[in-house]
Amino acid sequence: MVKNGMFSQAPGPINVEGESSLLGFREGDGLKPAEPVEGVKAVQRLIVAAGFGEVLEPDGVDGRWGPATSEGLLRARQYVGSGVESIKSMTGESVAQLIRACARREAERAVKNVKHPECKCSGEGGGDVTLPKTETVEVSGQMTIKR
Repeated sequence: MVKNGMFSQAPGPINVEGESSLLGFREGDGLKPAEPVEGVKAVQRLIVAAGFGEVLEPDGVDGRWGPATSEGLLRARQYVGSGVESIKSMTGESVAQLIRACARREAERAVKNVKHPECKCSGEGGGDVTLPKTETVEVSGQMTIKR
């Protein structure tokens, strides 16, 4: 297709059949009697990762885009600040906001699980002293700190 840095023909579409793209899926895809759709499952898995899997119950990740999948996507988008009030399909903005929702949820989980070591220093008389996690000090006038 490329010879001497030149295309011998137009490159064609970015996503060929069989490759997954989340764009274009919409409410109604994969609903019975149709077969479940793998791309819809991917959207549903991202909704779960973003922390909104409870709206997919009782069916969970089933590859069928019904009102619950639309609601999960809506909540994930609103979680990252979108002002949308309804959603029925995957747009580029939907994909970007769903990924941001997953990243935000993961960051929140990571921060929650960070262990903060206790601060220890040498106190008067040479013994170890555990400092309080926070301390409020009022200062008026001039203060000199010697280290």
